[in-house]
Amino acid sequence: MNVDPKTGPQGLLPSTLHEGLDGSLGRGKEAASTSIPWMAKKWSSIMKGAGLLMLLLLAQTAAASPPAEPAEPPLPFQAGERLVFQARWEFIPAGEAVLEVLTSDSVGQTPALHFAATAWSYPVIDLFYKVRNRIDAYTDRSVSRTLLYREKSEGRRPKDVTVTFDWERRTAQYTNMDERRDPLPIQPGSLDPLSIFYAFRLEDLQVGAVLSGPVTDGKKCITGTATVIRREKLQCAMGEIDTFLVEPSLEHVGGVFEKAKDAKIQVWVSADRYRIPVRLKSKVIIGSFIAELIDVSGTDWPHRPKPHE
Repeated sequence: MNVDPKTGPQGLLPSTLHEGLDGSLGRGKEAASTSIPWMAKKWSSIMKGAGLLMLLLLAQTAAASPPAEPAEPPLPFQAGERLVFQARWEFIPAGEAVLEVLTSDSVGQTPALHFAATAWSYPVIDLFYKVRNRIDAYTDRSVSRTLLYREKSEGRRPKDVTVTFDWERRTAQYTNMDERRDPLPIQPGSLDPLSIFYAFRLEDLQVGAVLSGPVTDGKKCITGTATVIRREKLQCAMGEIDTFLVEPSLEHVGGVFEKAKDAKIQVWVSADRYRIPVRLKSKVIIGSFIAELIDVSGTDWPHRPKPHE
């Protein structure tokens, strides 16, 4: 499929959503009524196809480095890969997000890889803050620069964002409905907040490594950094996984993270050639927000969800 940079792909929002929420919110209903809108909004922010907060960690050296030669080992992902995450605030399930590698496309005349992220809140959370987000991102075949970025969302603050890239002039232009910004100067090798996640997965991780690289959403271009803290076994919905714990810098993250002195984002990534994220945890002023991998398909990664007893 050839993608028009002006109109992008069609049919962006999912037609069916996760049904129901097991159990009830239980006690603390009054407190939840004030906290859930914040939590759902943060879910939207974090999980832009797993959320921007997780993706900030993915600004790394591959974004500014030459792509690997074709003779290198195969990519850790392939068309058809689908990662499903569930998010919760403290003990309250909030929604789900799906990260997908879709069939290769082209943007204009340039062959492209196509990545997508979809996030939605559960029906109970919809009563407070409805989340229906979709991101489509296109890079060159080596995942060394973004060619096109689109984001759509429904709810209280709808969006219809398109970011086009002019690599001859080295600029990115952001539009959102009737808003059109001036072209933004960007760094060589800049990737969008979704594609940089997949570029991150091309890198070998080592404890103590500090990763950095340019990322842009069309409104600003930053150099994000993250540190590989340690290697550890993690018990999660997928069983026991050997992981690397990675912590991104919060220098460019605002909102509740600015207000909490001990604010922190942690991401656990599988310590194998796939580099699949299995858990994200953010600690802020009013509690912890967790997104955990609950299902995987379209890949030969050996781990699968633990059967329910």
